[in-house]
Amino acid sequence: MLDDYSIFEMQHFVDIKCYDSTRVVLTWPKDCKNDFIHANWVKHKLLSNSFICTQAPQEHTVFDFWRMVWQEKTKLIIMLCKLVEKRRPKCCQYWPGSIGQTMKFDNIVITKLQIEYEDESRTVYHQQWASWPDRSVPKTPLAPFRLLKCARQQKTPVIVHCSAGIGRTGTLILVEMMLRSLYYTLTYTDVILKKGKVPDAKKYLQIIRNQRARAVQTEDQYIYAHYAIIQMLYIKKVFTVHDVAGE
Repeated sequence: MLDDYSIFEMQHFVDIKCYDSTRVVLTWPKDCKNDFIHANWVKHKLLSNSFICTQAPQEHTVFDFWRMVWQEKTKLIIMLCKLVEKRRPKCCQYWPGSIGQTMKFDNIVITKLQIEYEDESRTVYHQQWASWPDRSVPKTPLAPFRLLKCARQQKTPVIVHCSAGIGRTGTLILVEMMLRSLYYTLTYTDVILKKGKVPDAKKYLQIIRNQRARAVQTEDQYIYAHYAIIQMLYIKKVFTVHDVAGE
């Protein structure tokens, strides 16, 4: 374990706590003394998979980031930021930019990576959604569901990061918890129209924040989570514009 000063040096945003009770403890490889990375588990019965929320890798933490990927057998990394935003560096180029297969769907860039250690090789998919502004909300409400669909298909922990690993990252997981809460009811229609119940966003946000400090940074991000769910239900034809307007 590193001393407090060393941990301080390894944090990109020193004002954001990394809860010790939920942090990812690095134990691999065994000869590495540092067990710290600014990353926390987010788990709940509503989630079909565990999430790891982490700060964007920096030049001095990129090795530890890939240690975590290998240790947790992660096969999907979701990146919700650009390398540079408003002329300020947010993340280092921690993956090869010109090697492998790259696909693009609605501003989401998917890169297939091959990572190797000794005689073992693994495939990791890196999905970057670069059109989500820091401390703000994206223009499209449906892109999160494409990312979350991929996350649900995984059998190993999914790593999610933006810059600080709290705002955009927390919002994405909040959308997933709100969506999954609907699956525990009879039908979408029963929840929204007949019983008048909606996902308890405040409750789910607190659950996330109890595991990842300061998740969901702004009021706009909190509102966006609701907007995304409403748009998804509208696309599913659970209700119409007239229902929303009360006509």
